[in-house]
Amino acid sequence: MKASSKKIRHTLSVDNDRTDHYIGLVSTEPDYKVSLLINNKLGINLKSDSDVIKPVKGKEVVFARFAHGSEYSDMAFDLINNYAGKEKLFGRLPSVDFILRIRGTSNYEYINELSQKLRKIKNLTGVFVLDRDKQLDNPTLQIIP
Repeated sequence: MKASSKKIRHTLSVDNDRTDHYIGLVSTEPDYKVSLLINNKLGINLKSDSDVIKPVKGKEVVFARFAHGSEYSDMAFDLINNYAGKEKLFGRLPSVDFILRIRGTSNYEYINELSQKLRKIKNLTGVFVLDRDKQLDNPTLQIIP
Protein backbone atom coordinates (compact mmCIF):
# COMPACT_ATOMS: atom_id res chain seq x y z
CA MET A 1 0.00 0.00 0.00
CA LYS A 2 1.24 3.45 -0.90
CA ALA A 3 1.54 6.08 1.78
CA SER A 4 -0.80 8.98 1.15
CA SER A 5 0.97 11.96 -0.27
CA LYS A 6 0.80 15.16 1.66
CA LYS A 7 -1.36 17.81 0.03
CA ILE A 8 0.06 21.27 -0.26
CA ARG A 9 -2.40 24.12 -0.28
CA HIS A 10 -1.42 27.39 -1.96
CA THR A 11 -3.34 30.59 -1.33
CA LEU A 12 -3.40 33.30 -3.95
CA SER A 13 -3.60 36.82 -2.70
CA VAL A 14 -6.09 39.01 -4.52
CA ASP A 15 -5.72 42.75 -4.43
CA ASN A 16 -9.29 43.96 -4.03
CA ASP A 17 -8.16 47.39 -2.89
CA ARG A 18 -7.34 48.82 -6.28
CA THR A 19 -5.16 51.81 -5.89
CA ASP A 20 -4.46 52.31 -9.56
CA HIS A 21 -6.49 54.62 -11.78
CA TYR A 22 -6.35 55.31 -15.49
CA ILE A 23 -6.90 58.49 -17.47
CA GLY A 24 -7.11 58.46 -21.26
CA LEU A 25 -5.50 61.38 -23.08
CA VAL A 26 -5.98 62.56 -26.66
CA SER A 27 -3.27 64.68 -28.28
CA THR A 28 -1.53 65.07 -31.62
CA GLU A 29 1.75 65.87 -29.85
CA PRO A 30 4.55 63.26 -29.56
CA ASP A 31 4.90 61.34 -26.30
CA TYR A 32 7.95 63.22 -25.02
CA LYS A 33 6.16 66.57 -25.43
CA VAL A 34 3.02 65.29 -23.68
CA SER A 35 5.20 64.11 -20.79
CA LEU A 36 6.78 67.58 -20.54
CA LEU A 37 3.35 69.27 -20.59
CA ILE A 38 2.12 66.98 -17.81
CA ASN A 39 5.31 67.53 -15.81
CA ASN A 40 4.83 71.30 -15.96
CA LYS A 41 1.13 71.18 -15.05
CA LEU A 42 1.30 68.60 -12.25
CA GLY A 43 4.75 69.36 -10.86
CA ILE A 44 6.01 65.80 -11.39
CA ASN A 45 8.99 64.43 -13.31
CA LEU A 46 7.96 61.86 -15.92
CA LYS A 47 11.06 60.35 -17.53
CA SER A 48 11.52 57.74 -20.23
CA ASP A 49 11.40 54.30 -18.62
CA SER A 50 11.18 50.65 -19.62
CA ASP A 51 8.82 50.15 -22.53
CA VAL A 52 5.64 48.11 -22.54
CA ILE A 53 6.09 45.11 -24.82
CA LYS A 54 2.97 43.44 -26.19
CA PRO A 55 3.06 40.29 -28.33
CA VAL A 56 0.98 40.80 -31.49
CA LYS A 57 0.73 38.15 -34.22
CA GLY A 58 3.95 36.43 -33.22
CA LYS A 59 6.08 39.55 -32.89
CA GLU A 60 6.75 41.98 -30.07
CA VAL A 61 5.40 45.51 -30.36
CA VAL A 62 7.04 48.20 -28.20
CA PHE A 63 4.98 51.00 -26.64
CA ALA A 64 6.84 53.94 -25.07
CA ARG A 65 6.41 54.54 -21.35
CA PHE A 66 7.37 57.49 -19.14
CA ALA A 67 7.36 57.05 -15.36
CA HIS A 68 7.56 59.11 -12.19
CA GLY A 69 7.93 57.75 -8.69
CA SER A 70 9.25 59.08 -5.42
CA GLU A 71 10.79 57.42 -2.41
CA TYR A 72 8.88 59.89 -0.24
CA SER A 73 5.42 59.00 -1.58
CA ASP A 74 3.51 55.84 -2.46
CA MET A 75 2.07 57.55 -5.53
CA ALA A 76 3.52 56.83 -8.95
CA PHE A 77 2.61 57.98 -12.46
CA ASP A 78 3.06 56.21 -15.79
CA LEU A 79 2.37 57.77 -19.18
CA ILE A 80 1.99 55.02 -21.77
CA ASN A 81 1.67 55.53 -25.50
CA ASN A 82 -1.41 53.69 -26.82
CA TYR A 83 0.03 53.49 -30.36
CA ALA A 84 3.11 51.92 -31.89
CA GLY A 85 2.81 52.38 -35.62
CA LYS A 86 -0.54 50.88 -36.57
CA GLU A 87 -0.80 48.69 -33.47
CA LYS A 88 -2.77 49.67 -30.36
CA LEU A 89 -1.98 48.72 -26.79
CA PHE A 90 -5.65 48.94 -25.76
CA GLY A 91 -7.80 47.95 -28.72
CA ARG A 92 -10.99 49.07 -26.96
CA LEU A 93 -9.71 52.66 -26.93
CA PRO A 94 -8.97 53.50 -30.56
CA SER A 95 -9.30 57.27 -30.14
CA VAL A 96 -7.13 57.50 -27.00
CA ASP A 97 -3.49 58.33 -27.72
CA PHE A 98 -2.04 57.98 -24.21
CA ILE A 99 -2.90 56.27 -20.94
CA LEU A 100 -1.91 57.95 -17.68
CA ARG A 101 -1.80 55.41 -14.85
CA ILE A 102 -1.86 56.76 -11.30
CA ARG A 103 -0.89 54.26 -8.60
CA GLY A 104 -0.90 54.52 -4.84
CA THR A 105 -4.12 56.39 -4.14
CA SER A 106 -7.70 55.35 -3.57
CA ASN A 107 -8.88 58.95 -3.38
CA TYR A 108 -11.33 59.44 -6.25
CA GLU A 109 -11.60 63.18 -5.54
CA TYR A 110 -7.87 63.50 -6.21
CA ILE A 111 -8.26 61.70 -9.54
CA ASN A 112 -11.08 64.06 -10.54
CA GLU A 113 -8.99 67.11 -9.53
CA LEU A 114 -6.09 65.70 -11.52
CA SER A 115 -8.26 65.25 -14.61
CA GLN A 116 -9.50 68.84 -14.27
CA LYS A 117 -5.88 70.09 -14.19
CA LEU A 118 -5.06 68.01 -17.26
CA ARG A 119 -8.04 69.46 -19.14
CA LYS A 120 -6.42 72.90 -18.80
CA ILE A 121 -3.48 71.81 -20.97
CA LYS A 122 -4.38 73.21 -24.37
CA ASN A 123 -2.42 70.57 -26.31
CA LEU A 124 -4.61 67.82 -24.81
CA THR A 125 -7.84 67.69 -26.79
CA GLY A 126 -9.42 65.01 -24.62
CA VAL A 127 -9.09 63.80 -21.02
CA PHE A 128 -11.18 60.84 -19.85
CA VAL A 129 -11.23 59.02 -16.52
CA LEU A 130 -11.33 55.37 -17.56
CA ASP A 131 -13.18 52.50 -15.89
CA ARG A 132 -10.64 49.73 -15.42
CA ASP A 133 -13.21 46.93 -15.46
CA LYS A 134 -15.19 48.08 -18.48
CA GLN A 135 -12.75 49.87 -20.76
CA LEU A 136 -9.35 48.27 -20.21
CA ASP A 137 -8.19 44.74 -21.04
CA ASN A 138 -6.94 42.91 -17.97
CA PRO A 139 -4.35 40.82 -19.91
CA THR A 140 -2.90 44.02 -21.31
CA LEU A 141 -2.78 45.61 -17.85
CA GLN A 142 -0.74 42.63 -16.65
CA ILE A 143 2.11 43.33 -19.10
CA ILE A 144 2.60 46.94 -17.97
CA PRO A 145 5.63 47.07 -15.63
